[in-house]
Amino acid sequence: MDEAKSASNGCLQWAGFLLLAGGYVLWQGLNEILEYEDAAAGSSGPSWISGVVSIKGINWGLSVVEMQAELEGRGYTCESSEEVTLSCQSGNSKIAIYGFNLMTPTSGSYIGFNCNALNLCGMSLEEAAQATADALGIDLEWEHIPPISRYGMGWDSYMGVDAAGQKISIIDFLGDGRSDVKLYKHLFGAPEPSFD
Repeated sequence: MDEAKSASNGCLQWAGFLLLAGGYVLWQGLNEILEYEDAAAGSSGPSWISGVVSIKGINWGLSVVEMQAELEGRGYTCESSEEVTLSCQSGNSKIAIYGFNLMTPTSGSYIGFNCNALNLCGMSLEEAAQATADALGIDLEWEHIPPISRYGMGWDSYMGVDAAGQKISIIDFLGDGRSDVKLYKHLFGAPEPSFD
């Protein structure tokens, strides 16, 4: 009987620890979102950090509400779901914002533009990368991304970082001329490294 009671207490202790740890992660993620939202709300738009790149009028210097207003002003219809913070569509043009939720690490948050959104469909990856680099005024470098598993295939991409720390990535996953562009939050708004 004592062994069963001891095992039960051990399970309760683990359950309490996991609940506490989960609560801390939830609090930390929510705190990051609120701090970011406060910083964005204090800005006068995308010019609050020099060198920030905008695609279709949006970037990580805007709140989700501001991004939605900008895209809807351009004729997109937007909606939210559990998987996507904001999904906007106008005909075949699709823009999805992944971030501002507790399941996406802040630095992994990104805005995805399908090839139709940027008129890149039918271009090779190199052509799409050159068109993107020319339009945004940034340098992009070729990078091969290795396979995720031993049965998978890697893919090629072009990546660059703007002066504000946003990462731009152009990837044609299937090699079929439908290059997607992703604008990652990456280091946007992060403090400068300090080794003092």
